[in-house]
Amino acid sequence: MKAKILISFRLLVAVAFLFEIPSCQKDAASSSANSLNQSNLVASAIDPSLVAWYKFNGDTKDYSGYHNDVIFSNAKSVRGRNGKDNNAYYFNGYSSYMEVKNSPSLNPAKAVTLVAVVYPTGFYQGECHYNRIMQKSFDDFTNGRMELAFSDQPYYNYEGCDAEVSADHETFYGSYGNSSNATGASATAYYIKPDRWYSLIYTFDGTISNLYIDGVLRATSDQPTTYTPNTDDLLIGKTLNPDFPYWFTGVIDAIRIYNRALTTQDVQNLNKVLSSE
Repeated sequence: MKAKILISFRLLVAVAFLFEIPSCQKDAASSSANSLNQSNLVASAIDPSLVAWYKFNGDTKDYSGYHNDVIFSNAKSVRGRNGKDNNAYYFNGYSSYMEVKNSPSLNPAKAVTLVAVVYPTGFYQGECHYNRIMQKSFDDFTNGRMELAFSDQPYYNYEGCDAEVSADHETFYGSYGNSSNATGASATAYYIKPDRWYSLIYTFDGTISNLYIDGVLRATSDQPTTYTPNTDDLLIGKTLNPDFPYWFTGVIDAIRIYNRALTTQDVQNLNKVLSSE
């Protein structure tokens, strides 16, 4: 009788062992679930720090829940990064732009993340050579400005605003803060090749600025700044200043703005989402 009980007990242990998930697999499953949750967070409007989210999937609505819809657009709906029609907008480099009305949520006073998926097809040839993907401020001398852009200066032997544009030295950068005291990060060693897609994520946490290109940290700087909210509208594809419009030429697939600095893990998760949208 004791022998039968012992055999039955051993059989139960063996069966339990067969169906038990090893701890390493449990850890991997837990890690995968956490990663998925983080991806879902940065991919959706449930993150309250996401204050503007333009999918550009045939419309210019703000999907963040803050109602920062585009109020004007003459950009052309075109095929996006995923190959689908009407999944992005083309900006012709001389008249195409979008405008978003100013709101308190578009004045992140302590930290920020600016996100854009872009396909540059050319470079602005006008005075000073800048190209604006997005900017909230009348110009670079306005308080409370934030911008995501690219330019050929001052990252080579720059000879002034009237010099010839150097298409081989165009670099991405992000900027945030008051007037000429704004902080930022510039990918000075990373030169843009036209006619290809880029995912750009610029973060500022109150001290540190980081610029990620396609999920890779390409520039960082340690420089605090002050930020005074302005009443200017947010423009996509140009600036508000008619004398220095800095037109963007190419396609923009998506734009996001957060009122916090995304963490490195957030950036990695978001970059995966941007690659699949």
